[in-house]
Amino acid sequence: MNFQLRHNLLITVFIIVIIATMWILMKGLPYSFEQLSVQKPDVLTDNEAAYVEKIDQFALQEFDENQRLSHFVKSDYYFNFKNTPALLIEPKVSVYNEQGEIEYTLSSKRANYFDSGEIKFQGKVKVKGADGSNINMNTPELIVGTKSDEIAGNKQVTYLGENTKIVAQGMHVQKELMQMSGKVKVFQDSGSIINTRDLFIDQSSGFDVYRTDEKIHYQSQLADIKATGMKYEDANQKIRLTGGVVGFYE
Repeated sequence: MNFQLRHNLLITVFIIVIIATMWILMKGLPYSFEQLSVQKPDVLTDNEAAYVEKIDQFALQEFDENQRLSHFVKSDYYFNFKNTPALLIEPKVSVYNEQGEIEYTLSSKRANYFDSGEIKFQGKVKVKGADGSNINMNTPELIVGTKSDEIAGNKQVTYLGENTKIVAQGMHVQKELMQMSGKVKVFQDSGSIINTRDLFIDQSSGFDVYRTDEKIHYQSQLADIKATGMKYEDANQKIRLTGGVVGFYE
């Protein structure tokens, strides 16, 4: 009898342990799933973990006052926050001209999207023109105004022309006129270097024309020339220096 009692008691205890274990697991699983659902994605910093909305494969069209498509914004991820600008991961913005054709595209690792329509690109920003366009540049940071149709930056920017490379302290683009601001260096494929400031790149004729009214210092293996003002056609590497030209030739 005592043996049978102990046997029944052990079975009862075993069943209670199983029930208790299952109850603990059932209570713990929802918590675990909840923790997984709010886990911070790898692309976010600790300060960005408290987002209120996430959209995968985000896409947005922007139209001008004439209801023409002006910008197409897309990104791998879109994160919306309560008190800070929205965040785009791997953003790409296509800018359209009045004929409805893509003029150039901008891309980077991350960007902040503001209520004003401005997009602040950060991290290896690339600007690439569509087929037939000479726009090809990169910079650490750039702001695009989807309402104003302007792009601007105050970080070092590198612009690749047909036969030149330009390095400037900043830039500003509106329509077909681009300004490379601050100190500017123009490196020609021939090895010549031009030092100046506030250089304008005009593409209205279908090719790059560099203009400035600032002081010019042109250096090559054969010449060292200083002037005030310059017009340079990149396609045929034709340069015209103006204003008090002084040069030394070997």
